[in-house]
Amino acid sequence: MIATPSGGMSATAALRGTLGESIHVNIGDVKFQTKAPVDFVTRTITFAVGSTSGWHSHPGIVLVTVESGSLVRYGADCSSEPIPAGKAFVESGDDPGLVRNEGSVDAVTTATFMVPAGTTLLNLRIDHDNPGCPGLN
Repeated sequence: MIATPSGGMSATAALRGTLGESIHVNIGDVKFQTKAPVDFVTRTITFAVGSTSGWHSHPGIVLVTVESGSLVRYGADCSSEPIPAGKAFVESGDDPGLVRNEGSVDAVTTATFMVPAGTTLLNLRIDHDNPGCPGLN
């Protein structure tokens, strides 16, 4: 099998900051913890109509907000989840996922990657083969 490439996406220059120490915060319904320094990398990513992220994962956690348009997110089990404007989703772990713009307008997202400190922009994404989902490349 061959990794599935992305296509039709564009991203702004990255905004990066380093959290140099481990942190543990637990406030109400939110818990956030790191065990080593991490980088926060924020990008605006535009998905053109018909574009795909290709099957991929990340070396950390990605918080994604759909600002406009809509996307469909696919899991390694071939399940799908529509994500309209104003909604958010999280990508994490080793299981690959795929995001496509199946709508009629471009979709604009803001993505904040929380990754090990020093992770290069080229290494924010880990390409994967299609896990066996027909028609999803």
